[in-house]
Amino acid sequence: MIMFYTSNEAELFFPPELVQEGISCWQNVWHNTCLPWLQISFVINCQNDESINRIMMTPRVEDLLELSNHPDIAVIEVNLVTPGSINKSGRWKLDILHSIWVKKNKYSVYGYMLDSDEFVSELPNDEAVISEYRLLWE
Repeated sequence: MIMFYTSNEAELFFPPELVQEGISCWQNVWHNTCLPWLQISFVINCQNDESINRIMMTPRVEDLLELSNHPDIAVIEVNLVTPGSINKSGRWKLDILHSIWVKKNKYSVYGYMLDSDEFVSELPNDEAVISEYRLLWE
């Protein structure tokens, strides 16, 4: 699944000592989907008693589960970013995420409990009923 697009003209070049090998930097990206995604703030605890703060933006719940289960990573906060078709506001919104739930049918469908106690499904016209889901992450 492609989350962000960019162009060659948007690439930023830094001296190798400022950027890890294999990492590219971009001055802008485009989001071309109407699917929800997660903004995950986390800290990587290094072996030299230092820590590195990061923010990951991903449409994959599996990425959050992997970060949450990593022994050297502490997840600080997770936000759910939803398009208006899902959050029923008509515009994109960012909400603090409390928990993720899953409903297994033919495919897995995720439900999200927001910090505001609102429960939303990842499907635009789904009337999310929490009793149909099981807890996946909190």
